[in-house]
Amino acid sequence: MFSDVTCIDVSKKGDQIVAGSADMTLKVVNRETFKDVLLEGHTAPVLSVAFNPAADHVVSSSCDGSVRLWNVAEKRCVEKWEKLWKESNDVTASVTRGGVAFNPMKNEFSVPVKDVVKVVIQGKGEEFKDDIFTTTTALPDGEIMSTTAWSNDGKMLSAGTSKGRVLIWKRVDKSLVGSFQSPRQYEIW
Repeated sequence: MFSDVTCIDVSKKGDQIVAGSADMTLKVVNRETFKDVLLEGHTAPVLSVAFNPAADHVVSSSCDGSVRLWNVAEKRCVEKWEKLWKESNDVTASVTRGGVAFNPMKNEFSVPVKDVVKVVIQGKGEEFKDDIFTTTTALPDGEIMSTTAWSNDGKMLSAGTSKGRVLIWKRVDKSLVGSFQSPRQYEIW
């Protein structure tokens, strides 16, 4: 049986694809052999997925309000962060896209959490540290971070909000270098 795919990512080399789905699972598929690895643990549909640069780990976000980091070879969740946003049982009902992204140059990934972007840095083994990126002024009521993306060189981090705002930071010192608002204020997915 197949479920609706809700999000995908392709590894840096292009040899693997990860798909998150409405049945709460992730499937990592080798593009050449079509062998797959099933990752289970979310309790609601998957919102977003991303490979790390080596493609040996995947980060995922879900309507269950959590973000999980998976070791693909071991087929297990190595860390999870819960209650990051209000839970829902459907992608269309989620308060956020939960757009996670790995820095293409480092073992760190970004997560939109309410009015900030959290960057999770993986140390040796399974040690983790957070870095917080904020705006210079508070976001208006009801506006939250929705998705994140990195520049190809990993030096810039950007985020989109639920009201159409785009923010850009320098990674090195977390300085906000740009912010602009789209006229129609649609959520950025």
